[in-house]
Amino acid sequence: MIKFEGSSQYSKETLYQLYKTTNEIYGMKKILKKLLLGFALALAGLFLDLPMILQGILLMSGAWLMVSKDFPARMKAEDVLETRGNHLPELKTKFYDGHLELRSGKKMKLSYRDIEHLSEVNGLMMIFFSKDSAIVIDNESLTGGTMEELKDFLEDRTNLTFRQSRSFLSMSLKDLMGLIRKS
Repeated sequence: MIKFEGSSQYSKETLYQLYKTTNEIYGMKKILKKLLLGFALALAGLFLDLPMILQGILLMSGAWLMVSKDFPARMKAEDVLETRGNHLPELKTKFYDGHLELRSGKKMKLSYRDIEHLSEVNGLMMIFFSKDSAIVIDNESLTGGTMEELKDFLEDRTNLTFRQSRSFLSMSLKDLMGLIRKS
């Protein structure tokens, strides 16, 4: 018996959110390294006795590295859109007690045990099976219950908790150290 059903019509914004979240989950060490390198370049531009043009280049490079953590996600979304000629699929997902089912032309049965991460970002639920495999559910498409009920259902089936996208500005040093250990 179907417990919940949801879908997502992929778009440029949906793809961007998916790739951004993928980078945050699977590439946090790389993001932290870019952030630290950017900080070091900016400090070098401010404090080293260099010609003004080199100081400016170091400052701009450092600033760009610190704020561009989403740049790879934007580029990947653009690449997918270009490759597919803006013909993106609509995926329907049905949640049963023992498994979930994905439909987009073909039917695919998936196990809850194979889910690695659960995330919710900007009205989209993302269910990750690997770095290269995820299901996106638009919260507005959900039938069979509320989004909170589906989240509880998935957390119960997977023993995982939903993660929220976080900004580095709102993180404490303890949060950053936890991210480094998990990566």
